[in-house]
Amino acid sequence: MQNGSVLCNLTCIQRARHCVFSATRNSTSKMKMFAVLFVSLYCFSSWVEAQSPVSCDVKLQAYGGVSSSACPVGFVDVNGKQVWSSAWCTADLAVRKRGVSTMILDTNTCIVSDWRTWDTFASDDDAADLASYIDYLARGKVLIGVTGDEPTSKLNNAKRQLRVAGVRVDDVQSRGSFAFVIQVGFPEQTAFDKQINSATNPNTVLAVTVKRNLAGYVDVIKA
Repeated sequence: MQNGSVLCNLTCIQRARHCVFSATRNSTSKMKMFAVLFVSLYCFSSWVEAQSPVSCDVKLQAYGGVSSSACPVGFVDVNGKQVWSSAWCTADLAVRKRGVSTMILDTNTCIVSDWRTWDTFASDDDAADLASYIDYLARGKVLIGVTGDEPTSKLNNAKRQLRVAGVRVDDVQSRGSFAFVIQVGFPEQTAFDKQINSATNPNTVLAVTVKRNLAGYVDVIKA
């Protein structure tokens, strides 16, 4: 059988038809049987590969502002690649990312999107918008959250929705920090951690594995 470059651009069913037709035209019955067997094995292996769950290893580091000369940082890594970062030692709020930052994780591809920062230090409206955003997300969506600088001063409008989602941060003090991974509508899946304040440790570190199992459901597993 030839024309491999053509085969690469066809679906499995199209490949089956193409291979059988190419191999059986003017050929013996043994060649026909070989072609059918080859295509059957190929399609089965493709199906198995498609059913294999995708595993997203997510590591989060949130930070709280400090009064010392230390320069704590925040980040989000997915499968070893940094996809988001923040830092304390700058006056640029776009880098400092004060408040609560969120992003959506695609459980089929491990790609993150829709980065947003809610300045819950300075804005009651941002906290209310964060709560509305979580309410707006479709059931089953996976939301990553990580804090920077000072996230609690104006957080009250979002605390109830965070609690409903399984993120309990009512006791986090000024310049404390927290990080979470939630699957909307499934609070029992939520993974989160927190530092009550930054005096002892400015960083909250959270590591989870997010994967879609063979039944099609999402598992959020805290490391």
